[in-house]
Amino acid sequence: MAWALTEAPVPDATAHVVLIALANNANEDGTDSYPYVATIARYARCTTRTVHNKLRELEKLGAISKGDQQVVSHYRPDKRPTVYNLNLGVKDIHVARSRQTPPKRGE
Repeated sequence: MAWALTEAPVPDATAHVVLIALANNANEDGTDSYPYVATIARYARCTTRTVHNKLRELEKLGAISKGDQQVVSHYRPDKRPTVYNLNLGVKDIHVARSRQTPPKRGE
């Protein structure tokens, strides 16, 4: 998903990989992403604790939010992953600034 690669607010490379993993498992509209934390940790080559920390950071930045947990109700209760939605309207302020047309001389 292009948003996760180019426009999403991410604090560091590990959070970026975590977000890309969520995006890879989300619907086209960014909803209902629920990969297991262990799977994300394998993609990001980090610990599950780090993944949990990065998910919290991404939530604080507004890049993701918890989704409809009923989507995973068919899983055993002790095996249910958390469902996240990607907030596609949220942009990285630095990316947004870099895409603006620079002011002309004298402005």
